Amino acid sequence: MDIQKIGDKTQVFLLNIPDNSISLFKNSSSNLEEEIIEKAQKRFREKIDTDLIPELQTENWKERTKSPLGMSDNGELFFDDSKIKTESPKRIDVYVSKKIIEINKKPWWKFW
Repeated sequence: MDIQKIGDKTQVFLLNIPDNSISLFKNSSSNLEEEIIEKAQKRFREKIDTDLIPELQTENWKERTKSPLGMSDNGELFFDDSKIKTESPKRIDVYVSKKIIEINKKPWWKFW
């Protein structure tokens, strides 16, 4: 979802989408991704000077997460979303502070 670099440290932020939610992400746009990325960036800044996680420093992990991420060396994506049903696009807005989720809500100036 995002890559952030500060000095000699880099955060690669990935989102694992459960199988039963893939069609939702394919057929909608949302402000939720922006909020998630913002929180991840904040946590990275807060924890940038903490010790590295040993399990993420192994050669096996480094090999699994090297570029190109999510695709083979030949440019083939590991995940094929062509079999996911395409629906009419939805706009989902999540307002965490208000605890509100709005789906396809039109702005007040587009009600006619």
